[in-house]
Amino acid sequence: MGAARSELLHDLPDDDLVRRAQAGEREAFAEIYRRYHAVVYRFARMMSGSLAIGEDITQETFTVLLRDLHRYKPQRSSISTYLYGVARNLTRSRLRRDRRLVRLEITEDREPTVNDDPDRCRHQRPAQHLAPTMNRFGARLADLLPRCLALPCFSAAR
Repeated sequence: MGAARSELLHDLPDDDLVRRAQAGEREAFAEIYRRYHAVVYRFARMMSGSLAIGEDITQETFTVLLRDLHRYKPQRSSISTYLYGVARNLTRSRLRRDRRLVRLEITEDREPTVNDDPDRCRHQRPAQHLAPTMNRFGARLADLLPRCLALPCFSAAR
């Protein structure tokens, strides 16, 4: 019976699946997930440039859908548009949060100690030691920018 029911859900339009999922039918929600998890993942992966972030955002997107399904209004947009919007907002938030957590690379063979005098270190080590890190950052940004501008949300602005 479960396989037959799953096949029936497979043929239903999105709006019917959403109504059934809103009524608490777990199989309907599972079918929505089956239909859209791959496109949500690709979108989040491309927007973030990270496989891991893409996976996290996909999971969070469907968690938000499950939690807030009662707030989704089919007359306003399709379920795919809604999911893209949730994924976009979650990815933006994640990238903003991650941007605040900048990882600093230690360029010396040893970790700084409590006895290191920052003023003395500043005078001994010129700012050139930052050049390799800044070059990597610039290269990464140059790699991501064209991919971000190719996303559908930016294509209409061109």
